[in-house]
Amino acid sequence: MSFKPNEFTRANLLLTGYYVAGVLVLLVISSVTIYLIFTSGIVLNGNLINGAEIDHREFSLSELKENLINIIILVNFIILSLFAISAYFFAKQTLKPIKTMYQKQERFISDVAHELRTPLTVLESGAENILRKQRTNVEYIDFIKESKEETERLTRLSNELLFLLSPHKNTPSEFRVINLTTVIKNQLKQHRAYAQEKKITLIEKLPEQIFLAVIPDSFIRLLNNLLKNAIDYNRPNGTVTISLAKFPNEIILTVVDTGIGMSTEDTKWVFERFYKTDISRLQNSHTGTGLGLPIVKEIVNAHNGTIALTSKINVGTTINIHLPNPTTDPS
Repeated sequence: MSFKPNEFTRANLLLTGYYVAGVLVLLVISSVTIYLIFTSGIVLNGNLINGAEIDHREFSLSELKENLINIIILVNFIILSLFAISAYFFAKQTLKPIKTMYQKQERFISDVAHELRTPLTVLESGAENILRKQRTNVEYIDFIKESKEETERLTRLSNELLFLLSPHKNTPSEFRVINLTTVIKNQLKQHRAYAQEKKITLIEKLPEQIFLAVIPDSFIRLLNNLLKNAIDYNRPNGTVTISLAKFPNEIILTVVDTGIGMSTEDTKWVFERFYKTDISRLQNSHTGTGLGLPIVKEIVNAHNGTIALTSKINVGTTINIHLPNPTTDPS
């Protein structure tokens, strides 16, 4: 990461300087005002200060003014010093969220560059290798298939990035009441061939119909990401079970797989963008982008729902999505 902490140190000092300069101006104005008020009460013959008589003329008028100036300077110096120290820490706290956002942005850009570089490198090295000498038709076909897979990955990555970076206003007009059972069955049908290729069995435990107001396109994307993730990180002859249950105030969508699972530590970060567990990197280094579950969480948040994930290594992962159900079935 190319993060430069000195940039924020300079900004911190500069902001502190602005704070101190502002207070300094106020102190100068208040000090001049205090000086004028107090000295105006001194009678020119030195006998009275604010109405109090000076015995034996111990102090001259100039000495009194000088002492007053010294006291004002000393008090102002103490106040300014204390404020400068406080201002430095206040400025640091002010810049802290900006610094955090800057770090996240740099990490995000670095991760995007890495995810883009991987398929591009595969395409480039494959093209160079295929051009070195005459190849058989089978080798050309293999290269075309590999290129197709990598371009599909690039397309998927760009679509996921566009989704994450686009503003989601989630206005009421975007929501539609749909039969979740029908939508889920359609997605299962579309993923069945892909699952069979991976030797994964898809199991559904769905009621005949459950209606809910959702953003249709987003909900389909959510299902697609959940199913693909459960298939990609499963094991041969494993299963993916998707179920739907309706309760008085909520609807719960559950996806259970018998895959490679993840550690408790990994479950804390799995919804972070581009995060990949060490196990998933080894098993599917060219499959996932690390954006699937973050997108799922984004969609769940857009529906005012909650998502919970539990997992155990070599046992599998369970994802529960709770969606509020304020509407009633059309039937």
